[in-house]
Amino acid sequence: CVVGTATLYTVGPRQQFGGNSSMYARAATSCSNAPASMSVSVPRRPSAVVRQKVVTRRALRVATQPRHCRHSIRGLHGSRTYAAAVDSDEARGQISVQRTDLPGCKIQLKITVPPEECQKMYDKVVDEYRRTVKVPGFRTGDKVPKNLLVNHIGEKDVKSATIEAMLKTHMAGALDSVKERALSDTERIDDTFESLLKKFDVKKDWDFTVSVEVSPEVRWKDEKAYKNLKVKFPNEPTDEDIAEEVESELRNKLKEQSILRVISDNPVVGKGQVLTMDLVGYRVLDDGAEGEKVVGSDQRGFQLDTEDQFLPGFIDNLMGAGTEQETVFQLPFPDDWEQETLRGVNTSFHVTVRDILQREIPPMDDDIADKLVPGATTVDEARDAVAAAVRSAKEAQFTRECDQILLDALLDVVECDCPESLVQDYGRNNYSTKLLQMQAAGQIAPEAVETLTSEGMVNNYVTANRENFEKGVRQTLAVADIFEREGLQVSEEDLAQEVNDAKSSNMGMELDEAKLTEQAREMLEGMAVLKLLKENATPL
Repeated sequence: CVVGTATLYTVGPRQQFGGNSSMYARAATSCSNAPASMSVSVPRRPSAVVRQKVVTRRALRVATQPRHCRHSIRGLHGSRTYAAAVDSDEARGQISVQRTDLPGCKIQLKITVPPEECQKMYDKVVDEYRRTVKVPGFRTGDKVPKNLLVNHIGEKDVKSATIEAMLKTHMAGALDSVKERALSDTERIDDTFESLLKKFDVKKDWDFTVSVEVSPEVRWKDEKAYKNLKVKFPNEPTDEDIAEEVESELRNKLKEQSILRVISDNPVVGKGQVLTMDLVGYRVLDDGAEGEKVVGSDQRGFQLDTEDQFLPGFIDNLMGAGTEQETVFQLPFPDDWEQETLRGVNTSFHVTVRDILQREIPPMDDDIADKLVPGATTVDEARDAVAAAVRSAKEAQFTRECDQILLDALLDVVECDCPESLVQDYGRNNYSTKLLQMQAAGQIAPEAVETLTSEGMVNNYVTANRENFEKGVRQTLAVADIFEREGLQVSEEDLAQEVNDAKSSNMGMELDEAKLTEQAREMLEGMAVLKLLKENATPL
């Protein structure tokens, strides 16, 4: 249940590039018209960009350097790297690069290769073929005349290999000029391979264009605007709030120890029951008719506690219903529903209650304390343990809310453009996270996952929530800029502790040590910035 972004393509190049050879696909790194892969690709970050839970929720990391397409290139007649012999600083120095700044945080580079370099590259490719390709009447490695060798291989294939070798050699050198600002995996060769092949002539200049997205400039309304944020923080949780939550939590824990008995004598839906039901929801069209099924709503054997908070009005419409009879009613999903694509959607539900179970809850006494909280010997001990956990959760929630208010306030004092790749990565990572959370909570049927992870669903989600994702990107870049401006530091001791804590909470899982350390550092950087913002903010 993951959602990916377009990354490096090393298979199927002829389909992706409309007939291009495999070497072009590898030299290009990625193509603007290539389809997206289905694996999470976390973008890298410049040295100043941080990732922390409340800022990005799912990492926005931009590259300090682009990958520069320094990938091994396979030849057309085997696995030997034909371009390796010509990948030199001397060759790169002979090209000219013309830079054009484009809207949307993009830079276009026009790379021109002089005819003498084209001829030299062509000859080197021919020499490489001569060493590896067997021509009838000659032994491998023999000095086969160039015209015979080219005729045997095919003029078009030799030119194609030459073009691919030049792309590998010269694209990396050209991108060096923007490497400090380039965003990872956003390099695009703007020309089609057919056009590059058509205009290739060893007696003429040959050129191609590459576009790349770059990290934007962060502009503040004044130099220290972020040090004078005026914000209204929420009220801290009171003892009364905590006590109410503790009793509710104890009640839920007690319910977990209850016995469920099927009501067989004229059962009807009422409070304090658990229902087993089949249900399906249909979108209600403008004319009142039922449209397509709501994705993930077709459930069989779905269990629901009538005391639980579900879709507002859902339980009310079932009150008094018996078993094995269909109840049909319409309800809109609330505007704060977790799955954004369903917010405000009027839905026609078809529900058939199969079984009604009555819950027999045991008394809350010391005999059951250990089952409420492992290790507790009395109800008071269990209540104290629950109270400590509730207080900690409430305080953490309060901190998150304050952090989000500070981040939102940054948007009023900062300006920066949002590169499309960062918006897409932010949105796709957000979508992936939500799906994983909903699946873990049992809110998504397994058969619905494939539909929900389709490219169309992902694109619709990103489009529908684009404004929020752009805000998230701007907040991320603003926090990164503050960390660098203020010369903030993360101690190695704190970093080691954070890494160890992460390992402890993921026991049994294989973790990438380097990636884990990087993520821990980014989280601590973000926390340092938020601490600075809070200390300097003016509460309203």
